[in-house]
Amino acid sequence: MYRLIGGHTNHTFGGIPELVTSWQPPVWLVMDPGPEWKWVAQACPRTVFIWRIFNADQPDFNQPLDPVAEARAHVAQVLPWTGNVFGGKWKGVNEPVIASREAMKRFAEFEAERVRLLAAHGLQAVVGGFAVGNPPDLSWWREFEPALKTAGEHGGILGLHQYWWETPQDRRFVDPDWTSLRHRKVYDGEPSHGWEGLENRLPLVMMEGGADCGVWEEGVVEGWNRIRNPEQYKADLNEFSLEIQKDTYVLGVCVFCCGNSSFLWMGYDIWPQVAREIAKKASPLYRKFQPPPEKWARGIDVSSNQKTIKWAQVAKAGYSFAFIRASAGLWKDPQYDRNYKLARKRGLLVGSYHYQRRDQNPREQAQFFTSVAGKPDTFNANDVEHLRGECPSRAQVMAFHNEAGGMDYYTSAWQWDSKCKISPAPWVGRLWVADWAPRRFGNPRLPSDWNGWEFQQYTSRGKVPGIIGNVDLDIFNGTAAELRAQYGGTAK
Repeated sequence: MYRLIGGHTNHTFGGIPELVTSWQPPVWLVMDPGPEWKWVAQACPRTVFIWRIFNADQPDFNQPLDPVAEARAHVAQVLPWTGNVFGGKWKGVNEPVIASREAMKRFAEFEAERVRLLAAHGLQAVVGGFAVGNPPDLSWWREFEPALKTAGEHGGILGLHQYWWETPQDRRFVDPDWTSLRHRKVYDGEPSHGWEGLENRLPLVMMEGGADCGVWEEGVVEGWNRIRNPEQYKADLNEFSLEIQKDTYVLGVCVFCCGNSSFLWMGYDIWPQVAREIAKKASPLYRKFQPPPEKWARGIDVSSNQKTIKWAQVAKAGYSFAFIRASAGLWKDPQYDRNYKLARKRGLLVGSYHYQRRDQNPREQAQFFTSVAGKPDTFNANDVEHLRGECPSRAQVMAFHNEAGGMDYYTSAWQWDSKCKISPAPWVGRLWVADWAPRRFGNPRLPSDWNGWEFQQYTSRGKVPGIIGNVDLDIFNGTAAELRAQYGGTAK
């Protein structure tokens, strides 16, 4: 029970350090840590400790400022406290309010510099610290990627604050609008917001979490105990722990709070009764964030958008196969012949794909594709998706299929079911499915009438030697040996 539950200590009362050493939680945050926390951290080697220094005068990134200078000033305040602790990761600005893309850029520059300055002193950071609902625009996370990249290079992690909203009339545990599980939108992407998901996927700690009831009277903030008794709240926390265990990059949640000296936050405090009861039953889960195992053959899909590709470098990097665009509508990709020839020369298994247009005859498109690609000796695919306001109809896809013969079909669950609305498909074909959610690598969401997949495109922002800029990356549902056995040729 309570496998990913830890605490957030605002004030260190006697008994809390002893509780933590007996609990051995997966994560714990301490504000203004005293020297007692050094021996606590040494006694809990598998706990991820987050250290935070209270500072009421935080920089406002919505105003013009020098992020580097602000980072230097912040780290100068932190350094005197570092002798009190052992290991752990240092939190920066608490709940920054980000009101624009430019503000996000300034905050990212601040965080990247803070990470570098701490690293120079042998210290690590947790970056982010956004409150629930911030930043309000998912696409602004693109501006924060440099900070995530720098943090990853220096052993850092990402931190978010996430609560579920409680009222006497409405208990919503999973709120789709930026509360308890909004980290999945950030990491996995959200098509309706035009957000593809994080490229730099750091381990995640929820630095504050639990139930929030909001402000009920002027100056009075109400927490879980307004409408929950301790037994109910303990059940809630265990349910939340079980839910976030599904996300392998989540290290844990620091329940706000465990130890508090301010009347303002008394309604949130789990110290001492609830905390002690949780600790007795806790079986902590300790996670190290690891990349997915290499049990799938890796490939790429390319077009003239990638310009001139150095296929020798691609092959040397260990890629086994490539989908190469041959045509779109009645137009031939100008790089197709070169890409197809050189990819095969370097030993990759090569397939060709076509982008089907709604405004052109499907049978003519199938004939044109065959005239360009010939008869592929491995696999070919029809790209069926909704772009620029168009999507081929079910009848058009069927006509192309009947003319071209057996194909893989490139699409996504969202495109096929929600936009193109082709289901049910009246044929048996192979599926090349796009799902860029990191936690669904090797287990993609499928359109409603497909019961399996052959290839998965798992990102559109890959980096591959020999290719300038971003490139789509794919896996085959099997090992390189199984790919070779199915399609022949040489697969690395």
